[in-house]
Amino acid sequence: MIKVHHPEIDQEELLKAAGKIVTLVEKEHHIKQASSSAVTENLLRDNMPDDDHFMVHLIAMGDGENYGQNRNGDYWPKEANQKYHDTFVTKGHFFREHNNRDPKEALGIVKASAHNDEMSRIELVIHGDKKKAEEEYELAKEGKALSFSMSARVPYDVCNVCGNKATKSANYCEHLKGRMNQYVPEFQKFAYAINDKPTFFDISRVANPADRIAHYLEYGFSDDLKKAASAPGLIFSDELAAAEGVCLPNVAGFSDRFRQDILEKLAAEESYVESVFTGADVPKDEKYNFVKYASENIFNNEEISDEEITAMRKLEPGTLFRKLASARAIMPFPAFVSYVTGKSMSEVTNDPIIKYACGCTGDTFRGLMDSNIPDDLSKMFDPSSMFMCNSDLTATDDIEQLMNKATQKFKQPDGNPGLTKIIKITISATPKNSTKSASNNDISDSEKLYARSLIDSYGIYKIAYIRSLCDDKRNFSIDDKDKLILTCHNRLF
Repeated sequence: MIKVHHPEIDQEELLKAAGKIVTLVEKEHHIKQASSSAVTENLLRDNMPDDDHFMVHLIAMGDGENYGQNRNGDYWPKEANQKYHDTFVTKGHFFREHNNRDPKEALGIVKASAHNDEMSRIELVIHGDKKKAEEEYELAKEGKALSFSMSARVPYDVCNVCGNKATKSANYCEHLKGRMNQYVPEFQKFAYAINDKPTFFDISRVANPADRIAHYLEYGFSDDLKKAASAPGLIFSDELAAAEGVCLPNVAGFSDRFRQDILEKLAAEESYVESVFTGADVPKDEKYNFVKYASENIFNNEEISDEEITAMRKLEPGTLFRKLASARAIMPFPAFVSYVTGKSMSEVTNDPIIKYACGCTGDTFRGLMDSNIPDDLSKMFDPSSMFMCNSDLTATDDIEQLMNKATQKFKQPDGNPGLTKIIKITISATPKNSTKSASNNDISDSEKLYARSLIDSYGIYKIAYIRSLCDDKRNFSIDDKDKLILTCHNRLF
């Protein structure tokens, strides 16, 4: 479901508390004027744009606990705003009038986001192109008001009265369909829709939003919808988004919010690992030392045999992934390719397409961030239940013995990467065998696409592995060790 939110009219109390929603940050004295406890003077200074761009500090939305639901009946919880505000940066762009089909047409980017716990709101730092957004820039310089509208994707919303989950307003329960924003005496509460898993993907400067909404109320909706939206001035947010022409651009990644959380954490860690190996200016601390000097030696260098790969292939896939995950064992990329393609390990080692893929695994997770991953593919490497594994007749004693040998070779190291361990690993390490990468000229464009599909599949496999380890998804976390190991591991082939 796609929803829109106009902060200055949807949450009037937010505007009263903030004074104004948008502040131009162009000169030194603007920095102090625009800063807050969340978007600090240092943060603004660190993100000052070049001469071709301008910057605004924007108050995007307030927490439902402090400012209530908006006029369309949407309630944005503090916990969700704290957890997902950064999707404004990772998924969002700065558009005009929700013309968001192509990010190349964007007026700018969302440079930074923060949740202001003190003021209970999300704040953004946006960079606009002075040529593309000339109109917005001139209005901001003149001190004239700029109206912004936020767009978010939610997998569903939840009725606060009865707990009904709906993926569109057409599926609303009677409380939201007929009594949105109205008091429900039998439950002693006002009815509204809770949006606890938002992905923010569009920040648009719009014309006067009050005039637009009045127009849509008068002309844009069917009689049935007008009757359903019985509260004065109320339009269901997904219908308003459709009327305003908000589309879902290629919001890449997983539709499953939990898998997407894992992917975003690993992609961020992958960027750090690349910074270390490319000589970027990062602190030379214990984490740096682990990545730079020890990471390539933390896994067993013993090669997997074709006999062991064959044994793995004879098991039901769900059984294999359950056994590996239970042992905290991860297939290296070449073994994974051998498993999914049926090629022998020697064929994998000498295949120019796979050599090329081995040279590209350093951006496995960031590549997935730019891919639209179908639900059926995202679940392809999920482990079966323990009951199904115990019932798998393919798991004979001979197969189990070979599987156990393979598992020991794939097993993750235990313990945190302390400095003593880094020194010990680095000093005692033996040279690692690696698959030499093929150059760009060795294979065709279609073969490169095939190589990318193997890398994407490998990333999906690793995310399924992590997901299986996190039974309590409400308290999901990946510690630094696991993030570093899983990302560094992709560079070892």
